[in-house]
Amino acid sequence: MAGGQATNSGIDYQQRVAAWCLINQYVEFNISTFFDQLDEELIISKILFETAQPIDDLNLQCQNNKTVFLQIKRSLSLSIRESSDFYKTIYQFTQEFIKNEKTENLFGLITTSDASSKITHDLKKIVVSIKLNENAFEDNPLNESEKDTLEKLEKIFESIYKKVKKLKATKEKFIEFVKRIFVAIIDIQAGHPNETSSLMLLKSIGFNSPEIIWSILIKNSLTYASNRQSVDSKKLSKIFDKYKKNEKEGTSKESIDDLLKTELISQGDFPVGKEVLLIESFMKELDYLIVELYRFRDDCQIKNKFSGNKINISDEIEWTIVQRFATMTGLERYMDENQKIFINKKIVVIPANEIETVEDDKCSELHKAYLADLMESNKEILSCLHCGKFVNDLDTLTVEIEDQDTSPTVGIVHKNCLRPIDRILGKIKIPGREKGYFLDTFDYKLWVALVVKGQGMLNALKASPNMLDGHSPLIGWNSDEEYDSDYSYCIKFNLEDGSTSYSYQRSKIERLNKLQAEEHLKLFRGFKINNSNFDTMLTLFIVI
Repeated sequence: MAGGQATNSGIDYQQRVAAWCLINQYVEFNISTFFDQLDEELIISKILFETAQPIDDLNLQCQNNKTVFLQIKRSLSLSIRESSDFYKTIYQFTQEFIKNEKTENLFGLITTSDASSKITHDLKKIVVSIKLNENAFEDNPLNESEKDTLEKLEKIFESIYKKVKKLKATKEKFIEFVKRIFVAIIDIQAGHPNETSSLMLLKSIGFNSPEIIWSILIKNSLTYASNRQSVDSKKLSKIFDKYKKNEKEGTSKESIDDLLKTELISQGDFPVGKEVLLIESFMKELDYLIVELYRFRDDCQIKNKFSGNKINISDEIEWTIVQRFATMTGLERYMDENQKIFINKKIVVIPANEIETVEDDKCSELHKAYLADLMESNKEILSCLHCGKFVNDLDTLTVEIEDQDTSPTVGIVHKNCLRPIDRILGKIKIPGREKGYFLDTFDYKLWVALVVKGQGMLNALKASPNMLDGHSPLIGWNSDEEYDSDYSYCIKFNLEDGSTSYSYQRSKIERLNKLQAEEHLKLFRGFKINNSNFDTMLTLFIVI
């Protein structure tokens, strides 16, 4: 009876891993961090279940044309006996390695934290260290347990290689083999961290009842495996879309991606034909001007150039922009949200003549199609266009980026990342985000990527008496605490010719925490260039 239960739990675990892979395939999530492949991107394009390959549990075909072969074991110990699961796993890895030695395909052992520490710690450390440095253990000696693990792995490989290849394996061949292996600890049993993160991902992409969808995916994975089927991204999208349509609960049947595409459009069209600018006044008697401009020339080229916080009207005329908009409605909303700035200020509106029908002309139609293509090419539609981090604010800004400093694109940005020359198209409201919502800055995808590296607390909770009693523990945090992540600042230089630059280190913008950034500013401000005060040239710039 015990053997049957173990087999059933192993099958359940394998299908849960498969369901986890399906979710990551659908959202095009980069799973490389889970697999310790930090120098490349692994986005699943196709999943093959129970294949005829030597490593037959699950094969992931990725967008970079690399295949990841997975052997999935809920629990495992390191044993050199030929009847052991570990020996059989290395045998399968070696067979595939010999079969396709010239490829860069990867061989993954997927297991849980219940596996032996020789697997979850020693073997995982060994394969990662050899990837980073072939001579790692000469500089950083292994402890006795790690040495034993490495010796057993090498002994098994040499034995299998000789049996299959009929040749003796060299040391170099063993190193090449180990570089292709990874060990991933994915605790995805009921109530465990990776199941929780999977449910959160399902919720974030528009499913009101993620638990139901999760159970369906697990069940379907068993069917796919039994029939040795494969699922590509196109087919998977149809499956997910069908589930969304069939959901009866919740206020919206649209995914967040679809909602964004809908809310970006005003009455079926992108507003593209005019510029609505709030600028610093060039007339002494006024504080600000609101200016409406035609956007296109007769040949449909964009008239004006934007850079930094400026618009270049001509060789002689340049205005300083406070904020750029697509519509007057957007400007009015902005001013209403920032009333304190504009109290007792003198502001005049300068409208453009006969601009009401500009959205219907041929230039606007061409640009709308262009923006639609840009939007389709944005693969990270829930990430900020500037900092690349997840956007989950209550009121999310959608913008068109079109200027001299940045590649053109359409998407969403954090309010703190918004630049004056970002052309605000409007706002979206994500379903379920209401006043008092405490996860408005929570990055679901980043949490999913990091949870595998921070399971100490979660594993301790799993083993706590409350969990054994069937109760779910609670984790609390102070949501009012100011968020000040390390390396969230950089230093910006405002140059004499009107351009800007940043502090670089090894060809990349230098990212600092707030304290480091302030210290760097003090250091720079101690210099003078051509008797000019360097102080005025420096800006502490938040890059969050």
